[in-house]
Amino acid sequence: MHLETESGTGIDDPTAADIAAALGSLGPENSFAILSSGPGAFIQTSMRSAHEYCLEFRDPKDDKQYQVLNGVNHIHQVVQAFQRYAAGDDSWRKDFPWQLLDSPSPTRRVFKLTKAANPKELARFVHLKSAGLFRPKCTAQLPGDVYTCTRQQLHKGPHAAHTLFGTLVAIWDDSPQALVERFVQFGALTDDDLYRLSAWCGGVVLGFEGDVNYPAAKQFFMPLTSMATNLLLIRNAQKGGTATYLLDQSMVAGIDLEFLGFIEALIRGQRDSVASLGRTEAAGVLTTVLEFVKAEITTRAT
Repeated sequence: MHLETESGTGIDDPTAADIAAALGSLGPENSFAILSSGPGAFIQTSMRSAHEYCLEFRDPKDDKQYQVLNGVNHIHQVVQAFQRYAAGDDSWRKDFPWQLLDSPSPTRRVFKLTKAANPKELARFVHLKSAGLFRPKCTAQLPGDVYTCTRQQLHKGPHAAHTLFGTLVAIWDDSPQALVERFVQFGALTDDDLYRLSAWCGGVVLGFEGDVNYPAAKQFFMPLTSMATNLLLIRNAQKGGTATYLLDQSMVAGIDLEFLGFIEALIRGQRDSVASLGRTEAAGVLTTVLEFVKAEITTRAT
């Protein structure tokens, strides 16, 4: 069990008194607190005004996040919920009317990682720094959550929230092109591997032309071709720069399970082929794509 506030206060196995003190310190410069019991399991609150608090929890059993309808009016109710959560007493759930946080729409998905739910994945983004105390901040709000962007105004790339001392606690991107919870690092690939990846994916699509599965093949493989091609263009423009891309859930949406199995076998064969030629970085990228497909197959089969 770990308690953390925006000010940077962190307490392992907090007592009831620790929780009361931490939540009692919430204010404009220390607006949220998170109590986590494990990966993807937490209760959190943020101060909306002097007399209203947002209260949420995430249940790892169903992988869904819930929020109190219309907020909580008294801090002592929030304190009691946190204290019972820490004690393993689930009775706090009956004290409030909960609503399931809305899923992002297909045209405006939100990719997010938080320290409470995704600590390992979040570590990849520690290079996203806070604006600090004296520079103007972005202040964009993570939809349906407690976080506010602390990066400098007019920043490029994803939003990020930090504690007062600069510790990264969340990143998110709600741009129309995005996104889901899986990403692929192409930065370590050689230009030759990128050309090969782009050509192979494009060749797969051409091979299905006229086939009933042509739309599904195009839907899945063309984004991978675009990723590789775009990075080559970025490298030419930035002289060796790297980039991070995201696998979009729309790549698998609408593709039937049987054809997903075929895609899995196809990528596995290509992965093994490039691995046998010693191109370990390219094999690593294809392994990540393969895991993305396998996870979707497993999800549908259960």
